[in-house]
Parts: sequence; C-alpha cells; structure tokens
Amino acid sequence: MAREEHKNKSTPMHLAGLWDKIDVLRVLLEHDRSLGYIVNVDGVPLLNNAAYRGHVGVARELLKHCPDAPYCDTTRWTCLHQAVSSEQTEFVEFVLGSPQLRNLVNIRDSKGDTALHIAVRKCNPKMVAALLLHQDIDVTMYNNNCYAAYWELTRATDHAKTLNWNEVFMLMLKAHPQDATSIYNLHKETKDKVTNLSRKDIKSLTQTYTGNTSLVAILMATITFAAAFTLPGGYSTDAGSEGLPIMA
Repeated sequence: MAREEHKNKSTPMHLAGLWDKIDVLRVLLEHDRSLGYIVNVDGVPLLNNAAYRGHVGVARELLKHCPDAPYCDTTRWTCLHQAVSSEQTEFVEFVLGSPQLRNLVNIRDSKGDTALHIAVRKCNPKMVAALLLHQDIDVTMYNNNCYAAYWELTRATDHAKTLNWNEVFMLMLKAHPQDATSIYNLHKETKDKVTNLSRKDIKSLTQTYTGNTSLVAILMATITFAAAFTLPGGYSTDAGSEGLPIMA
C-alpha cells in the first residue's frame, strides 16, 4: 500500500513529504528503505516534492535513510530547480550546502536551464546571490537557446521597474565582468522596452479616457437638446387640441 498512487498521482510517501509529516516518513523508511527511491507516474521523486513546499526537514530525513535518493524527474528538473522556481530560499540554501546535493548547482534541465537561469528570471536577488556564492557555480553555462543566465533579465520585464531587478542586474554584472558591455546593452534594451510599453499604455488610457469623455459630452448635449424642446406640462392628447402644448 505504501507504493500505491492516489488519484492525484501521489503515493503515501509523496503525501508525507508534501504535508511535512516527518514522523510518518521516518516510520515508512525504517520499515522499508527502498520507499525513499519511489517516483510517481510522472517521474517526480520525493525530493522534488519536498522542494516544492520548502520542507527541509523532510529532505534531511530522506537523505539520512537514502543518501543517493533520486533528485530529478524525467525532464532533468532537479529539486534545486524546483526550489528556485517555487522561491523556497531556505531549501535552496539547504541543497547548496548538502554534501549529497551541492553538485546540482550546474545541472541543466531539458531546456538547458540551470537553477541560476530560473533564479534570474524570477528576479529573486537572495536566491541569485546564494547560487553565485557556491564555489562550483559556472555562470557561463548556456541554455538550449544559447543564452547565459544574465539574459533571463530580458524575460523579466514585469520586474524591470523594481529594486529586485536592478539588484539582480548588479549581481550578474559583478559575476560577468568580461561581459560588462553586453550586460549594459541588455540593461538599456530592457529599460527602453519597458518605457515604450508604458508609453503605449498611457496613450491607450488617454484615448479611452478621451473617448469616454466625448461620449459623455454627446449624451449630455442630447439630453439638453431634448429637454429644450420638452415643455414642463407636456403635450395635449384631448380631441381637437392634440399636439398643442399644455401651458399649466
């Protein structure tokens, strides 16, 4: 039963990890250590589940019983990728300091992205800084589109006006001094793009406001025009005086 999947594709082990039930996990692993190597039908291992929720205690307990527990799914999406994507900073720091997992720092997923690519895209300076402090980090790694991690800043335009974006930009500039010119050009390109988008939004809002104002003005003029031709007493419907104004 410990290996059977629920309708949501989770085994009891996966659920224990998701719900941070360390005691349950420990009992199951002490009963059968091989349960620590379970992956669900989608190939998701227990460490990825723990990373999704940021459950460091679950990961520690699992690695205590299974030091070589699987750490990535079928797309090479590791528990470090997952922790960064879910912005679980504590779990990221745990992985980077773990003897069993610290070598995940440069692993690329099926799209060629490292954890650093994702952290930059998320515009999370704390996670970017933690990854850059790792002694084995390779900031020059390219993804399948031949982009180094710093190029992900161009995809983070939603954050381009924030302090986080600028902080990540400075971190990546410091990590890539040899590419300073390219990074500065990227900065200008992104800022120009955001400025142009803002101008378009302002123009659209102005046109909408102007259109709405014109419509209101037309309606007011129509009502005023109609009122000017409507007598207070209305018009008579009596036989012989139909259509004549009622003066009182």
